[in-house]
Amino acid sequence: HTFVAIEGEGRQCWILDFLPQNPNSPATALALFSGGAVPGRTRSVRLPRWPSGRALSMQYVAPLAPPLAGPGNSDTLEAAVAEGLRVWDPSLTLFTHDCRDFCDALASRLVGEPVSVRSLLLRSGQ
Repeated sequence: HTFVAIEGEGRQCWILDFLPQNPNSPATALALFSGGAVPGRTRSVRLPRWPSGRALSMQYVAPLAPPLAGPGNSDTLEAAVAEGLRVWDPSLTLFTHDCRDFCDALASRLVGEPVSVRSLLLRSGQ
C-alpha cells in the first residue's frame, strides 16, 4: 500500500491515501483481481507523531512547493490537499487507478513537479 505522509509542526504526521470502500470484502477482492473497478475512498488521518518501525519505508522525500511550505501556510496546504481529494475519481482499479496513482497525483500537486511512485519503487528494488 502506498500513501502520502506530510510532516507538520512538532513532528506531527498527516497521512493521505486511497483504498477500497470495503477493503475486507470478498466481493471487493474478486472484482479487483478480475480486473474490475470498485468504489474507493480517500482517507485523511492525522497522527500526533511520525510513524516508525520496520513496516514503514520512505521512498520519496521532497520539500513542499511554494507557497505550501513554511510556517503559517497551513491553510494553503490544507486547501491544496482538499482540492486534490475533491478532484480524485473514487473508482479504484488495480494497476491503473489505485493508491499509487493517487499518491502520484497528490504528491505532484504538493511538490510542484511530476512524481511517479512506480518508478521510485522500481529504482529502489521493490
